[in-house]
Amino acid sequence: MSIGARIKRLRVSFNFSQPELACRLGISQTTLCNIESDKCKK
Repeated sequence: MSIGARIKRLRVSFNFSQPELACRLGISQTTLCNIESDKCKK
């Protein structure tokens, strides 16, 4: 399982929306979406 998939699984299990978790992390929703989709630069 990829890191992005693990983050998404945890986010969903804690009932956080993408915008809510992104705000708490201090990143944009687009960045979080890219992380969860494994589209980030390595």
